Amino acid sequence: MSYELAWNKYGVISNFSGEIDSAEVSNCDQEIFVDERFSHCKFFIYDFSKADLSNVTLGDTHRLGANDVTRADLNKKMKGALVSDDELTSQICDQYVKYCKAVKISWEVRRFKCIESAHLWATS
Repeated sequence: MSYELAWNKYGVISNFSGEIDSAEVSNCDQEIFVDERFSHCKFFIYDFSKADLSNVTLGDTHRLGANDVTRADLNKKMKGALVSDDELTSQICDQYVKYCKAVKISWEVRRFKCIESAHLWATS
């Protein structure tokens, strides 16, 4: 497993590290969304600042986004923050954000360059 989950009263932070592919992100998604705490979450943060997403494609971001559209029905009022600080990872995260906006997912999703900014926004 290339991620660790940290739950708190209002949400969950997923810290990714090493080489990550879409299956790894999907596994993390699944672990979060089947947890009973998910229905009460106000935010999720996926921190990719220590991850290599070079194996994730544009098609992967669309598939992940499509899965999240369905999951958003279980918790409509949630913020999602993606953290990335390098060009490639930022492009991949931006594609996911763009897809979510295009399909009008009920979540508000944004990308940030650091975990502190993501956390501040997600908990506001």
